[in-house]
Amino acid sequence: MANHAIPLSQQLQFKEYQSKLVRVAGSNKSASIIKGALYILSTGSGDFLQNYYINPWLKSVYTPDQYGSYLIGSFNSFVKGLYALEARKLGVTSLPPLGCLPAPAPYLVSMRVDVSPISTLMYSNSTRRWPQLKIVVFDIFKPLYDLVKSPSSHVTKQHTYDKLSNFV
Repeated sequence: MANHAIPLSQQLQFKEYQSKLVRVAGSNKSASIIKGALYILSTGSGDFLQNYYINPWLKSVYTPDQYGSYLIGSFNSFVKGLYALEARKLGVTSLPPLGCLPAPAPYLVSMRVDVSPISTLMYSNSTRRWPQLKIVVFDIFKPLYDLVKSPSSHVTKQHTYDKLSNFV
């Protein structure tokens, strides 16, 4: 599959960091740091923008849902690798609004609704597969989409005054 984004497998190269941490903090302390750390992951937006939406072949072979399922499989492999390296706390961002907003916004809402059950299944499967794993999902789609749909409701009079005073 053509891929212009850095694959998750290459992003999972912190074994070198772990060995440096052991040298600095010692084995027990470094293990505690690794297990106690929160790992923030974001996947999907670059894959869709840099691969799926610009590659006619991918679009002819996969629907957005099918490509999303492929990405979820890659994500699960990545989580498995993190878990093997003792990571136990993950923060995962949802897929943000993509493209030149607000033009594709209605399409993205329907796409997000279609992918949402898959995402829920992925997280529940991950926590069942690895019971010590804690996953928190940060929904970045809704706040950004709401901002695009209704920008005036997110700006206060004071904020407008402060911004205008910068030009005076």
